[in-house]
Amino acid sequence: MEDRIPAFESVDDVMAGVYRDMAPEKRLEIALGMWLSARQMLTEAIRSFHPDWTEDQVERTVAERMLHGST
Repeated sequence: MEDRIPAFESVDDVMAGVYRDMAPEKRLEIALGMWLSARQMLTEAIRSFHPDWTEDQVERTVAERMLHGST
């Protein structure tokens, strides 16, 4: 196996081929899973940094951070 330096800024050519060969529904399922995982990790991080915040404050902060740049 050849040594490769991972490029985090773009999709690796090998993975691009794997995703290209997948059914669109499977790619969407994977993307949703990644989004849900990121949201959960961010929610837990915000709660740990601000244990005194209400659930509403946590949820609003998570939403703002997840939407940053997409509005």
